[in-house]
Amino acid sequence: MIKLLKNFIKDFNIKNKSTLLSISGGIDSIVMAEIFNEAKLKFSIAHCNFGLRGVESKKDEIFVEKIAKKYKVRFYKKKFDTIKYSKQNNISIQMSARNLRYDWLNHVSEKNSFSKIATAHHINDSIETFMINIIKGSGISGFHGILYKNKKIIRPIMCLNKKMIIEYAKKKKLKWREDLSNKKNKYQRNIIRNKVIPILKNINPSFEKNIKNTIEKINQTEKIFYKYIKKIKNEIFYFRKSNYYINIEKVKKEHYEYIYILILEIIKKFKFNYSQTKKIIKIEKNGKIVESKKWKILVDKKLWVLNKKKKKKKKKKKKKYKKNIFFCLIKN
Repeated sequence: MIKLLKNFIKDFNIKNKSTLLSISGGIDSIVMAEIFNEAKLKFSIAHCNFGLRGVESKKDEIFVEKIAKKYKVRFYKKKFDTIKYSKQNNISIQMSARNLRYDWLNHVSEKNSFSKIATAHHINDSIETFMINIIKGSGISGFHGILYKNKKIIRPIMCLNKKMIIEYAKKKKLKWREDLSNKKNKYQRNIIRNKVIPILKNINPSFEKNIKNTIEKINQTEKIFYKYIKKIKNEIFYFRKSNYYINIEKVKKEHYEYIYILILEIIKKFKFNYSQTKKIIKIEKNGKIVESKKWKILVDKKLWVLNKKKKKKKKKKKKKYKKNIFFCLIKN
């Protein structure tokens, strides 16, 4: 296993460079820290306290700080008001924690010149993400699972599954913190992990291996897909002055058999979804305007025009001046 990991880690180009490890205190991140230490790689430890488990969250923080002292590395910590952030941004607790975590890790990394940020995602996490995205109805980019590297973010133990991680931790006699909330089926991911996947493994014991191979194939397919999309996009999509244009006539003549997905890949960055894309393509009347939150498309048989919606000027409310009663009494 160590040989597998060393070969995998080589691909990250982190030798003689300092990496910021995101350590929660759970078995996955503790194993990642031990592997970095064993491989004699330079690293520091960062811990996010999301304040979601009361005293247990504080105990996690203290535990991870002790781990940093054990390895004699720098330690960074941050406490967040995750529930407040969730309400303010109208997003789930899990998405809030994710946003807060990566924003802060990037901030620490930039401030302290770390070459990479490492998280302890593994094969099982990637499979769960794949399953969640199937339920959501994601496109091809949602089916590649969790990427083992994405810009500055790396996942050094992505070549391991949960069973391998547990075996390594026990062999090394490592200590870690158990997050009991992972066993509760409160969140979507926990339901997938605790209920759905065990049923699928019961149907096919090779389920995890098969999905892992599927994810790898989708990753390669995705690269071919976007390479081809880019080629066609250069032929039919262009920017002039303040507008974007799509040569829809050319698309219908030469690429009609996959027109929906082609157009979606062009206009999704303007916040148009798949259902809207299908409706727009079916419009036959010239001059029809379809809007997303910030953009609008003027539909024509030959050319579509995309431009940004103008912000509506807020009407200034007339200030109502209350009479100063005291002033009036003096005056009278």
